[in-house]
Amino acid sequence: MSLMFENAGGAIDWTDICAPGDSLLKSLEARRLKFPALDAVDCGSASRVAWIAAAQAQLEPVASGVGGDEALLGLAFDLWAPLAMELAHCLRRSGRPWIQGICGTQGTGKSTMCSAIAALLRARNIAAASLSIDDVYRTHAERSALARRDPALRHRGPPGTHDVDFACEVLTEVKRGHRVALPTFDKAALDGAGERGEPRNPDRYDVLLFEGWLVGAEPVRDLAEGASPLLRASNERLKEYQRLWNQLDGLWVLRPEAYDLSRVWRREAEARLRSKGRGGMTDEQIDEFVGYFFEAMPPELYVDPLTQPGSKTDLVINIDAQHTPRDIRRLSIPRALT
Repeated sequence: MSLMFENAGGAIDWTDICAPGDSLLKSLEARRLKFPALDAVDCGSASRVAWIAAAQAQLEPVASGVGGDEALLGLAFDLWAPLAMELAHCLRRSGRPWIQGICGTQGTGKSTMCSAIAALLRARNIAAASLSIDDVYRTHAERSALARRDPALRHRGPPGTHDVDFACEVLTEVKRGHRVALPTFDKAALDGAGERGEPRNPDRYDVLLFEGWLVGAEPVRDLAEGASPLLRASNERLKEYQRLWNQLDGLWVLRPEAYDLSRVWRREAEARLRSKGRGGMTDEQIDEFVGYFFEAMPPELYVDPLTQPGSKTDLVINIDAQHTPRDIRRLSIPRALT
């Protein structure tokens, strides 16, 4: 029996879609639809449960990162499944590979969400993958040469440290339906300086989720007089990235309720690493690291404008201190659905 439910209000036949005794999955039947903004396509309770049931095995690796099976199913029902269904409709309506941009500061859950949505899509035989802006960093040699010319670029991350030409080539090949070896980046290589890793096996993709902390960001026309040299250089270099953002078919923004939560979340993550004997940065190192990103591109200047009506953003997903979606605003309908 097909697991696709087109009738959002239809009854769920649990004998067809889950094993006996799967009480967590069955509990979703009574869960209310939390975010009315996720209504661009038919994604009622029955449809969401069917998509989740079909992808349970693929979603299991995500469970530990979100607090266990119950939290995973809640997120899948409230957020990931309806977003995956929206992308599936966009793919079908556009008739070509779809590239979805996701912007969010550190710790907002970009990578986890992309992994889950890709798993949901693959369970529907839709070839999906995620790619991070980190995966298209320049080589270590190139970044070292850049830092010698501009000592402010002492860390990877700000505009200028990515290979925009290479990234554009990758996205163009995906859109053309060609087989693409998606790049990777090994952050642990060269004692943490990082280096490009082995690319993934070549494949064709129907949906590519392209995520990063600056994805979609636009240069500020008039920076304040006291702007730091790093901010001014980043703002200027960001102009080159606009041709990369032009490859995106849509944009979602994950916005924390307070930007300083990125620092808090990073401290929590590094503390977990230290407790397992796997190193991890000290609080002082974290403050310097996060502060560097925020100096290069203050989110109030580069993320906030993407959350306003009239921007190129489709959805704004507000994240609370527990990494949970608090509310969602729809700013526009994807072009393929209009």
